[in-house]
Amino acid sequence: RSPSKKKTKLKEVAERRNKAWSILLAHMGGFAAIDACGEMQQHSAFRTSPLTAIIPVIISTGILSLVFAGTLAWRKQIKPVKQKLHQAQTTATEAMLEDARYAHSLHERAEMVHEIVTEAENDILSLMVSFT
Repeated sequence: RSPSKKKTKLKEVAERRNKAWSILLAHMGGFAAIDACGEMQQHSAFRTSPLTAIIPVIISTGILSLVFAGTLAWRKQIKPVKQKLHQAQTTATEAMLEDARYAHSLHERAEMVHEIVTEAENDILSLMVSFT
């Protein structure tokens, strides 16, 4: 097996594992959000009419959107810089190239995590809104 095939296989395994965990945790978060929103709807202030029962859904959606915006900002801050590989290739010493390859690997992982987290956040909001 060539090193590139081994890396591709390891990347596929990591993607599958991350995807599986994200689906599981997103569903747990979604059902917790459903429960929290349902509890809010049972409060006497929101129980009076169907129109007031929508208010907890709006509140919960707003709170989750703020949390998701905060985690997005945090993910953007810790994202490794992809340009490091290009810079190292132009002033190539072996140590610099190795460092740049590591940074590129971190960047690829950060992008994979970003995609998976975004999908999980969408699942959580979709579950919460559709069942309350």
